[in-house]
Amino acid sequence: MENQQTMPYALKWGGILGGVLVIFYWWAYAGTLFSSPGINYLTWLLVAGGAFMGIKAYKDGNNQYLTFGQGLTVGTLVSLFAGLIEGVFKYLYYEVIDPGVKQRVLDMVMVEMEKNPEMTEEMMDAALPMIEMTNTGWVALATGLLGTLILGVIFSLVIAGILRSD
Repeated sequence: MENQQTMPYALKWGGILGGVLVIFYWWAYAGTLFSSPGINYLTWLLVAGGAFMGIKAYKDGNNQYLTFGQGLTVGTLVSLFAGLIEGVFKYLYYEVIDPGVKQRVLDMVMVEMEKNPEMTEEMMDAALPMIEMTNTGWVALATGLLGTLILGVIFSLVIAGILRSD
């Protein structure tokens, strides 16, 4: 059984998923969609779909043969490359394209904290510096990369288990 190299599949599908995530987040940040609780679930579906497509393409290119390890490797690399693209985009969005997004995120968080009846004014004042510190392009880059990578590994474990040949 000839084993295909995983990298071409991971680069192709990681690039595609990264591009889709960039378009998705551009759309979300341009409007007020980024404050919607359902946005996380849509992101999960996109990452799961990208991992699935990369693993399935690898299996198709490998004469329908796929070990669990190969599937996990391809899916993890797909999510790594997609997360890198997503993270760089988020950094650029926060720092170059629309620095005003930081204030919009801060305003949204403040409104949500004010809705919480258990949140005192002192608690909000104490939370504000931490929120401001984490509301940066560098944190957006790190969370984009790590979040997509972690989701991709979890989904790849499941997908590789389902699609494996052995």
